[in-house]
Amino acid sequence: MNPPIFILAALFFFDISMIEENHFIKSEFKNNKWLKEAVLISNDILDPDLGIKLKFTADISAAKNQHLKIIPITLASQKDDYMIYVPEEGDKIVVHPKKLKKYLDFYCKEDQLQLGIEIKYICAVMLLHEVGHIVNGDPGSFGLGGPNPDFNREDTEAKKREFLADKFAAQQIKAVIEKGDENFFGWNTSIAVSNFVWNLSKKRMIDNFGETWSVFWDQSYSHPNLELRFLIMQNELVDESLKEDSQELINQFLKSRESAEPYIYRKN
Repeated sequence: MNPPIFILAALFFFDISMIEENHFIKSEFKNNKWLKEAVLISNDILDPDLGIKLKFTADISAAKNQHLKIIPITLASQKDDYMIYVPEEGDKIVVHPKKLKKYLDFYCKEDQLQLGIEIKYICAVMLLHEVGHIVNGDPGSFGLGGPNPDFNREDTEAKKREFLADKFAAQQIKAVIEKGDENFFGWNTSIAVSNFVWNLSKKRMIDNFGETWSVFWDQSYSHPNLELRFLIMQNELVDESLKEDSQELINQFLKSRESAEPYIYRKN
């Protein structure tokens, strides 16, 4: 018995729309060379024993039932509030290239006292972080702050999941460096993390001079303070001979964070 014509038509148009969407994603992929390179870096760093590879595609089904677990990278809608995330289904990574590049440029463009960092390396750290969410089985933590952040110092389960995903990313980078095969991407990504820490501290101490509390607090209840997160990742990555100094940077940040309180103006 042949299927009804309307089912065949629906399948046909579904295939056409999928082809068009894949073409659009590949076009965006091509137009954002830094993102393409970030995916290549992430794939080079990921432990082969995990059997995971990242791939730009709109076809989620194509990623299943293969020897390798392909994690699709798809495009966010123009109205999406988030730059990069794993949706609740936990089967892909969603990226908004325009918003992500603007964010990375803010922290990575060279200027007075700020180091120039190739954004592909920090993007690779972010992709590895998202893979960590998928591997840990805990996607779907959103709320990255905004014009009116929910400043707080609360320990939440969502923040713990973010730290675990950060740890996964750092461990993947550390492992490929420790193999001793002089992995170019691993070393460069590790250096980029340390340079990113410098730029974050520069923005805190110079660009936000006088902001004695908000720069130390978290901007949402789902994600920890960005500088604190990268300080901890840096500590995971540095050589043992530098661990004490690296840990001291974390301790100093936490000490300032603990004592930092909002200034409330009281009119006499």
